[in-house]
Amino acid sequence: MMFSPNSIGAQQTGLRPFDDLLGITEDAFVVAGNCLEDSVADIRALHTVFAGLETTLGTEADAALKRQIVGVADRGDQMQIGFGRIKTATTDLRDVMTGVRSEVRSLGTIVRLIANISINARIQGNSLSQPKPQIRSFVERFGHLSTEAETILSDVNDAMVAALDAVKGIETAQTALSDELRQTTFPAIEDFTAVARAISAEQPTLHQSSTAIATQMQLVSGDVARLVTSLQIGDTLRQRLEQIHAALALAGDSPNERALSYRLAAVLAEGTLDDSLPHIDEALLSLNDVASRGRDIACAATTSAFATDAMQRAEEGERSLAAFRKSLEESRAHFVAMQSGAYQVRAHIETILGHDAALQSIAQQIRLAGVNAVIACAKLGEDGRALRELAQWLRVITDECNETMHRLQLALGASRAALASIGDDMIAGLESDLSGFVKDASDLGSLIATAHRALSGVSARFDAVAHDLGVRIHRSLSALSTVRSKLTDISPVTGMLQFLASIYPEPDTSIAQAQDYLASVRRKYTMASERSLHDRLVASLATDTGAKPPAQKRASEQGLQTCDADDLEDILF
Repeated sequence: MMFSPNSIGAQQTGLRPFDDLLGITEDAFVVAGNCLEDSVADIRALHTVFAGLETTLGTEADAALKRQIVGVADRGDQMQIGFGRIKTATTDLRDVMTGVRSEVRSLGTIVRLIANISINARIQGNSLSQPKPQIRSFVERFGHLSTEAETILSDVNDAMVAALDAVKGIETAQTALSDELRQTTFPAIEDFTAVARAISAEQPTLHQSSTAIATQMQLVSGDVARLVTSLQIGDTLRQRLEQIHAALALAGDSPNERALSYRLAAVLAEGTLDDSLPHIDEALLSLNDVASRGRDIACAATTSAFATDAMQRAEEGERSLAAFRKSLEESRAHFVAMQSGAYQVRAHIETILGHDAALQSIAQQIRLAGVNAVIACAKLGEDGRALRELAQWLRVITDECNETMHRLQLALGASRAALASIGDDMIAGLESDLSGFVKDASDLGSLIATAHRALSGVSARFDAVAHDLGVRIHRSLSALSTVRSKLTDISPVTGMLQFLASIYPEPDTSIAQAQDYLASVRRKYTMASERSLHDRLVASLATDTGAKPPAQKRASEQGLQTCDADDLEDILF
């Protein structure tokens, strides 16, 4: 494609690629800088969050965890010992109550025997030809006492049956409690104490992960330092593009100005490519490094042995704690059933003991009535012999009744002692152990729940940062890659500018019009490097024409030192 030296289209064609690049440069570097700032803040936040996790689950938490583990283990041992004692006591109570039942049965046999003798005595008394008032009174009194003894025996038997049922209820509750503790409660406790021990044992891994993150952070700091330096080229690039634009746009229609314009634009464009591309490549490389470091940090935190194992174990501990609490409700129900059964057995034993005095009184009255009957029947001779033998037999039976009542008293006393041990000592002590066990286990469960919440929160934060970091770095890379692509697109345009400059004759910088143009372009420069390029080019042109460079001429006229002024402008800029 050929360009006419006086063609306005050629000038516009030269400006268009630089205008396109200028249009995206500022936004691209702003996006890259903001994304870098946010990404570094997120990476630092990761380190802060993990450091917070190390505090939450650190030395003090580890010590508290170990104390709770010891407390739960001690309470569990006490529970086991208490449970063994109550099992033995329940067995002893059952044996004692078996003895009570045996004596009650013996008492029942005696009472029924007395009832049969009462019937026979009535028959014998009615068969006498001349019954005496003492005999009649004995028979009536004997029958009344027998009936009263049977009534009391019925109450005793009912109380005995109820007491035995209550003992059976205690044994049932005790068996259910044994099964609950063995199958659910203690395994649940073992599960989350194992979780606690594992979390405690993984503390060194937590510290190692934190150290690894800190190491990665140091590497990120180095990458960021290089990247910040590289991103500074963005402002330089924008200014150079503006200067190229000024060099092309400020030229007039004269061939001399156009020659100057194309030469200046070509030199500035070459300097732009030479200076910008290495910095952008360095920025792209550093961005990739930051992205890689960020992923490594997130990976070091989320996939560390501590994070994965502790999270899994904490979740197991939460499930074990839920099972433990449900099991405790069942265990407490069994405790209540055992206590209720013990109270019922005690009440029924008291009922039986309450009849002891009445039964002894009846036995004594029957014995006394029998003695009187024997005396009265002796006076009747042969007619009263059968009745006299029944009366004498009563004495033997009442002796047996007294012995049976004595043994029953001893058995009931033993049952009272067994009940006192179970109701007031063992169950109460076991209930106290259970309450302490529940508190210690709940506290341990709370520590595990706290660890779980901390780990879950940190894990969620890691996931969010890893995602956001990837998005931000991708945006930065995309923006800078677009700028780099546009930069490579202007390389042919630079060659075109050099070609356009070559078809014009050497420009004369001594004429006023050229000096005004060069001065107006130089005023647009804001960096010493561009002014140096400008001055070198103008100096080379002035050497060819013998003219003094206008910028140097005016600087000398004003008594200014150009380099010093440039340096000051750069610092202020």
